[in-house]
Amino acid sequence: MRALIPVFSAVLVLLFLFSCNNTGKNPGNVEDSFTDSLAYEFDTISRTLSCNDEREEPCLDVQIIMLQVKGDAPEEVIEEINAQLERSAANADNSEAPALKPEALADNLVKEYQRILQEMPDYKMPWEMSQMYEVVLNENGLFGVMLSSYSFTGGAHGNYFYLHQLYEINSGKRLKITDLVKEEAMVQLRKMAERQFYEINNIGDSTSLSDAGYWFEENTFALPDNFSYSHQGLEFIYNTYEVASFSEGVIRIRFDLEEVNALIKPQYRLLEAETPAAEA
Repeated sequence: MRALIPVFSAVLVLLFLFSCNNTGKNPGNVEDSFTDSLAYEFDTISRTLSCNDEREEPCLDVQIIMLQVKGDAPEEVIEEINAQLERSAANADNSEAPALKPEALADNLVKEYQRILQEMPDYKMPWEMSQMYEVVLNENGLFGVMLSSYSFTGGAHGNYFYLHQLYEINSGKRLKITDLVKEEAMVQLRKMAERQFYEINNIGDSTSLSDAGYWFEENTFALPDNFSYSHQGLEFIYNTYEVASFSEGVIRIRFDLEEVNALIKPQYRLLEAETPAAEA
């Protein structure tokens, strides 16, 4: 899994350069009461710690690309979205005193590695963490982001996850799938997702989820809270260890917009025409 790091690092640089000229704003009338999109910028949080030996590479390397939104939405909305983005990035901390901000997350990793070196001066296992935000949707009053995280702090392998967040720009509310999808369409969406889950994982109709090696409460399929909504479609993400072993990796269920447009509440649709939903 550590092969992911060069990819993360390359994308981090591209995102940082891109943000220098990107406002993310819709060139509409700023006096309008409805804010269609947000401006945003990226900021880098970096921490390194040298090894106790002759190696040039650091024994601890932390790189976090944080996202900060701006724009014409009310100040309290901007503050709320930024606070939630910070909390989500900081939640990757496994230290005894969990961080509330990403800067504290980076500092906690430095302190933890220093503590280990004090107890075990010959410890040479390098640690690393890469986190970055990516904007996936910024229009129609919706702001969607993805947080990608990879960390290695010893053990058999590194850990990684993807966290998606969707915000209503004018309220700052983080939308759940039940906010995005019509209430009467949730059963149909769950059935569509369940059928795709069985198909992509080659589970027979007569095989239970537990017998196939998947972990669902009461052995009943359920949608995850983690989902992405953009022009790429509607996607649900089960991170590693969420419903299966690490070897299964991240499990994704994705629908094109045309398949689910009729299920989405009208105010959140990205397609103008209401296309028929796929059959459950």
